[in-house]
Amino acid sequence: MIKIERVPMSDELRARYEQQVRVPGQKWLDTHPAPEPPAKPERPKDYWRQISPDLAKAFHLRCAYTAMFVNHDAQVDHFVSLDEDRSKAYDWDNFRYCVGWFNAKKQHAPSNQLLDPLVVEEDWFELSWPDLQLRTTARFPEHLRDQAEFMLEKLELRNHDKVMGNRETYLDLFVEHGEAAFALIDRHAPLVAKVIRKNWHEAARLIRTAK
Repeated sequence: MIKIERVPMSDELRARYEQQVRVPGQKWLDTHPAPEPPAKPERPKDYWRQISPDLAKAFHLRCAYTAMFVNHDAQVDHFVSLDEDRSKAYDWDNFRYCVGWFNAKKQHAPSNQLLDPLVVEEDWFELSWPDLQLRTTARFPEHLRDQAEFMLEKLELRNHDKVMGNRETYLDLFVEHGEAAFALIDRHAPLVAKVIRKNWHEAARLIRTAK
């Protein structure tokens, strides 16, 4: 996870969001009240898909949680889940751009157990070298420690097979192409770029070993 400077909504996007997502979504909620327990409510209609490409741009095409480029497996994540609060189903401020496997893992977790990627500041997280596992730094605030550990351990953001495979792919790209690939790595996987930069001499040695 990294600090995210979201691209703000343009007037054109705001108008489309109102027309395609919020207004029809609110109408759906008004006409589909949640039943009394133990009956399960109907899942809200996915009007949010209409602005998925715009959400991707707002998050610089990177998953809010893994901090890596995501395209074909990208989803609109509701930070406060539909199970927890249906009223936020069509709320732009509740949307996060997210890779599918992580969205599936977190979808039933209550928001008070999660660390919102939009509150993360610079240098709160880093990758270890050379095993590329995600960890908190000394700058991470202690009062959010429980949420971070839940994300890292219970939701496997530290070392899930899929996220490890992606990190290793970017490191392999550096090993194969060297400094010529660094700008792309920095844009698509900034945490990988940061750990390479921090351990430049050892990373360069991997290049020499590979040749």
